[in-house]
Amino acid sequence: MGPGESAPAGGTKDSRVPSGISEGNSAGNSAGNPAGDPEGRGWRRFGPPGLLAGGVLVALAVRWPLLPHETGDFLGYLRVWYGFIVANGHFDALQYGFYDYNPPYLYLLTTIASAAPGLSALLAIKFVSLAFEAPLAFLAHRIVRLHRPRSRTIPVLAALAVLFAPTVVLNGAFWAQCDVIYTTFLVAGLFFLLKERPGTAFASFGLAVAFKAQALFFLPALFWVAATRNSGRNSGGSPGSPGASVPADGSAIGGFALRAILMAPLAYFLALLPAWFLGRPAYDLLLVYLGQAGKHGDLAKNVPNLWQWVPNDWYALWPLGVLATAAVVWGIVLAVRRSRALPTADLLVTLSAFALILTPYLLPKMHDRYFFPAEVFTVLLAFHRPRFWWVPIVLGLTSVNGYLHYGFGTEAPFVPLAAAAVVPLLLLVLLGRQLLRDLGYSFRPERLVPRVRREFARWKAAAAPFALLLLALGGMFLSAWAGGRFVRPVGDDP
Repeated sequence: MGPGESAPAGGTKDSRVPSGISEGNSAGNSAGNPAGDPEGRGWRRFGPPGLLAGGVLVALAVRWPLLPHETGDFLGYLRVWYGFIVANGHFDALQYGFYDYNPPYLYLLTTIASAAPGLSALLAIKFVSLAFEAPLAFLAHRIVRLHRPRSRTIPVLAALAVLFAPTVVLNGAFWAQCDVIYTTFLVAGLFFLLKERPGTAFASFGLAVAFKAQALFFLPALFWVAATRNSGRNSGGSPGSPGASVPADGSAIGGFALRAILMAPLAYFLALLPAWFLGRPAYDLLLVYLGQAGKHGDLAKNVPNLWQWVPNDWYALWPLGVLATAAVVWGIVLAVRRSRALPTADLLVTLSAFALILTPYLLPKMHDRYFFPAEVFTVLLAFHRPRFWWVPIVLGLTSVNGYLHYGFGTEAPFVPLAAAAVVPLLLLVLLGRQLLRDLGYSFRPERLVPRVRREFARWKAAAAPFALLLLALGGMFLSAWAGGRFVRPVGDDP
């Protein structure tokens, strides 16, 4: 397997394509759109708005009967938090550590509790999530509109596809969960990357992480874009060439000013400041996600991922799973970076969807909802690469199958999770193969063994400290597990 050369953009630059996106994938903007109006003038004027209005009404009708449902998360956590907020002076309550989420979500609950005191806790909590479904659909519309600027219908269909994705319907209206919030900020980050607004994109990512740590699953795409985007574009050189316009003083990374990348941590910490001003200790705020990591003692909690095939008796080894996942993700980032492929819209959406499936598939201690961003991004993938139209359907149904046990109270999922875990694996193989093609890699079995030997020899010395660390951690956790001294925390994490 070896990296190929990046494909030249070629041709005259199309003004409809954002300047930071290679024109290699812009053919979809014009293919099938000959001169004239292929959709018809009357349809273009009245059809898409009518389609959108009708779709929104149907989406509301689908969600309406789900609103009275109460899940265990609501009864055991969210209702308790909401009641504490109301009973302790609304925003004054945020100084106490009664919640184990990051505070931005609690800001929203407190705001609606103050603005609509007559609203029941169930409807108030669900309304917070439902309010973000509209901007999520709007961002999907805008992203697809960048890809298909001559069509008004296809972007509307993309927005409706997001609204009617099964997990999007169930997550807020049925489950009262808030995964749609951080996913909206992730999609906003993708949109602003495509619009050549890196500072806003990284700020959106920082806000996504402020709501949920699972937003970190998007990091591989950001790493790649930060390292390669715009490299050599301004000066006409190829990425990494001597003529590439990257300042020698290191003030920019791949064409992005360092200040743009620093917008992510800045946005994150700014999101924590109100709770700190209200009296919550800073160390509590900084350790929220670390505390969440020990909330339950399951390697896989109703999620179709790799750890369904590992006995839960091996729970003590979960830190090794985290380190192994980090190593795999970093290896993929390096492979993408080494290819020197320019981040076209199609390639960026494909890599994002791949990363959002891969990370929760490999990580231990995942929950049934943690594929939610992947389900949204695969919808965008289907509209950028129509041959993958079936991927969001299959992935969404696989996730809903995992919802059955906890969300719907069934004795077991319709398909055993150990069998359902094969589906994301097959999707990873499929999307990984597409990424290899996009990046210019080719698989040559006769050259694989010599290449592996060379790479192993090159990295052996550098990897020695990490290998010793892994061995030390492995020995520690194996010893604790074998001696029966490893205490597994119990309980659930909302």
